[in-house]
Amino acid sequence: MTESQLASDLGSLRLSLLCDDGAIIYLNGVELLRHHMPTGKISPTTLASYTMSGMDETIYRIFILDPAKLPLHGGTNILAAEVHQNEPPSSDLSFALELLPRAPISPPMENFNLPLAKRFLGDALPPVVLSWVEEYAQSERP
Repeated sequence: MTESQLASDLGSLRLSLLCDDGAIIYLNGVELLRHHMPTGKISPTTLASYTMSGMDETIYRIFILDPAKLPLHGGTNILAAEVHQNEPPSSDLSFALELLPRAPISPPMENFNLPLAKRFLGDALPPVVLSWVEEYAQSERP
């Protein structure tokens, strides 16, 4: 990361994790999170506290992180992970990790009814929805 990237408002970061069975994620040597792992000291023989099976093994877990609380620095940052099984004779292991800026995803607007949404949600209607409606109204559609 450059110093200007660090100084800019990164918003929040989205960490997506897929692992079978447990994992601990580190950024620049500092533990960020544990997923299905016990508290306390961890060794290579520590077992995960949960068994992933079936469709559970294909679901990404999403964690939202505040960049201001992360040990980020200018230059190269190192994201590392350790993956643990729930039982020693496990026949499989899976792991995938992604850390990205958390960009808002605009909903489909073709069938959005703003007056109806305002009527039902009132002040609870998020301001970002109004900006999406405005962007959609100004966009060139096929």
